[in-house]
Amino acid sequence: MRRMRMIRAIEMLAETNLPVTEIALSVGYQSLSAFNASFRSFTGQTPTAYRDGFKTSSFGR
Repeated sequence: MRRMRMIRAIEMLAETNLPVTEIALSVGYQSLSAFNASFRSFTGQTPTAYRDGFKTSSFGR
């Protein structure tokens, strides 16, 4: 279940400009801190850092 939530959150971070809080709530987390901790454990990055890195690597494609 956690993996499915994280995959959906990753997709939303990459494909939308929704606030991280809204993404966290939409994938089933009731607090931003719990989402951030889970996301960092899963990816090694915060959600914001992940989104920033994704946007940077998408340029020039």
